[in-house]
Formats: sequence, structure tokens, C-alpha cells
Amino acid sequence: MARTKPSKFHASMLLVWPGMWLLVLGELGSRISPEWLPWLAPFGLTHALGWVMVAMGFLWRLVSFRWMKVVVPAAALAVTWPSFNRVFSIGDEFVVKAQTEGWGLLTFNVRRLDEFEWLEGEPTRAELAQWLKERDEFVWCFQEFPSDGKAMLANVQFSFRKQGHRLVAWPDGAGPAVSTSLPVLRSNPWMFDDGAGKGRVMEMDVQSPDG
Repeated sequence: MARTKPSKFHASMLLVWPGMWLLVLGELGSRISPEWLPWLAPFGLTHALGWVMVAMGFLWRLVSFRWMKVVVPAAALAVTWPSFNRVFSIGDEFVVKAQTEGWGLLTFNVRRLDEFEWLEGEPTRAELAQWLKERDEFVWCFQEFPSDGKAMLANVQFSFRKQGHRLVAWPDGAGPAVSTSLPVLRSNPWMFDDGAGKGRVMEMDVQSPDG
């Protein structure tokens, strides 16, 4: 009597493979500007769902002792963990306090101020505006600041001028921006060349509190 070959199909595939597609599209959606491929933007919100689906499929295979089948989902989970960990936050902030001079610097990736409503849109901006009102650093550095970011924040009752700050933003499209309560001596926006990825830089000299 001929032996029946074990089926290659396992129910965990219904979680792993759709989840993998959502992960790939989510990674692309979070890394490619919506100005280039607007249809990819919604997939930035499916990233976490895809990650959870792959994680569930991974655990299912693990408890089913399908050891060789856990390698690919395990690798996908490890590679995409940083994006999963940050996808539902507006960005990353880092504060440096210059204790000897009595002033501080804040650098923050505002992720285009949630311009494309990856999170909640205006409520997200309102939360950020309230947070900025409580900051006391003399210099704020923003990444991915949209060209109309000043107006977007004004719509949620935030004014750089009322905070005693002057905002210098990238002149054309989204890019770096610097806001400071110190006198601006010089500002210069520039870009890396093609070989370096055309990264945008906002260079600025300010006068420190002690002159």
C-alpha cells in the first residue's frame, strides 16, 4: 500500500503569507514619500497588522514543531521590528542639554506632521503642539517638516512667534527645519549629491545665550 505524502499546506500559511505581504507593503509605505506613490500611503497603517499576523503564524509553527518553517517569518519579524515599534508614534525625539551653557537642543522627527493621516491627523498635530508649548529648549530641530507645517500647526492653535521662536524651514517641499529663540546669525539649506542620496540639510548658526 502506497504511503500518502504529508501535505505541504499548513493552516499557519493563512497568517504568515498575507502578513508577509502586508509587511512588505507597510515597509514601502513608510519609506516611500506619498508624493511619489500616494496609493502606498495607506499600507503604512497595515504594517502593524502584518507584523502581528506573521508573529502569530510564527508561534503556531513553533508549537507545531515545524522548525524549518519558522526561519523565514522569524527573520521577517526581526528585520521589521524597528518599524513596527515606531509606526504608531509621530516620530522620535532626542534632547541634548548643554549644562555648561545653560541651554538645550531638541531634535524630533515629526513625520510630516501626520499630513497624510497615518495616525489621526489634526488630533495628532494638536497633541504635538501642546507638547511643544511645554518645551524650554532654545533650539528645536525638526526632520520631515512639511512645507506648510507652520500653517498646519497654526490650525491647532500653535504659534512659533508666541513661543518666542523663529522658524526656518526647507524652502521647497518637506525637509529639515530649525526653530530657535536665539538670534539667527546665518542659515543655509543644502543637499547632498546624487551619490549620497540627495539628503536635505538645514545648516544654521545661532548666537548662544552667553554671546
